[in-house]
Amino acid sequence: MKVFIAGGRGRVGSPLADNLEAKGIEVVPGGLEDGIDVISGKGLAEALVGVDTIVNVLNTPRFDAEGAISFFEGAINNLTAEGKRAGVRHHIVLSIVGVGEGDASEIGYYLGKVAQEKAVRSASIPATIIRATQFQSYIPVLIDQHTV
Repeated sequence: MKVFIAGGRGRVGSPLADNLEAKGIEVVPGGLEDGIDVISGKGLAEALVGVDTIVNVLNTPRFDAEGAISFFEGAINNLTAEGKRAGVRHHIVLSIVGVGEGDASEIGYYLGKVAQEKAVRSASIPATIIRATQFQSYIPVLIDQHTV
């Protein structure tokens, strides 16, 4: 089995890659540092050759609705289009518990995650959406980004 991890060198992707490799699964980490830009599509077609599954754990520093929606939809659209051409059979997306519900439906970043889920559900590659609780390791990052 060969797995492409979009965001494969990040906070979630790096330990995931290590875990999969320890189980004998071939991993292709996909990020800017690997010469792969899922937003522009640069390097994506080559990276997906022979891949069975895409695991999407991408994140964006954009917390405004427009930026988050543009990022998450753009990434899904490119991953899906190139994945279909490459014969990818499954797409797994990491999302967040409660996005689109109650007060969370007004948070720009969450609106981006809702758009991501909608895009992957309507794509031609079968998908699984994993809604995890938020990671506490992001709290210092959020505080730094929102301190006046």
